[in-house]
Amino acid sequence: MHLPGIIVGTARRSKSMLHIQENCKMKFNPNLFKTGVLAVLLLAWPAAVHAQLQFTTNNGAITITGYSGNPTSMVIPSTTNGYPVTSIGYNAFVNRSDLTSITIPNSVTNIGESAFDNCTSLTNVLLGNGVLNIGTRAFAFCSRLTSITIPNNVINIGESVFDNCTSLTMSCWDPV
Repeated sequence: MHLPGIIVGTARRSKSMLHIQENCKMKFNPNLFKTGVLAVLLLAWPAAVHAQLQFTTNNGAITITGYSGNPTSMVIPSTTNGYPVTSIGYNAFVNRSDLTSITIPNSVTNIGESAFDNCTSLTNVLLGNGVLNIGTRAFAFCSRLTSITIPNNVINIGESVFDNCTSLTMSCWDPV
């Protein structure tokens, strides 16, 4: 498991010493090493869980750009690393056939072009009230999506947003 922000350099273990790059040497104590690793893992647990989301930061806002795991149900956090999540980026979850459910928080204002395009197992989408823009083909080819409620705040819906959503019987506007 890779824990971002924890690896400072490369290390190798000999019988009695732990050698760290840049010619630093520390006495190796196996018991202390095990305790230290456990403490690092426990302290880094939330970072490891959230590290599966891929994102960019721009002007103090987060755009989700992808996911490295195999989610079936995804709840996008409203903040990460102390910044608000405001956008789901272009192609962020495209072709994720394992994704069945997505919850988008109120902090998200923009769902990018083809963000969930061809998520063929997607059946449940919960959009937060902060969504203002839904990009072109954002949910195209989500063939198992049966219904979605569009928040009243949405001011722009791109072309072909629900193209080939063959199970979708109704898209409705959230009443005021």
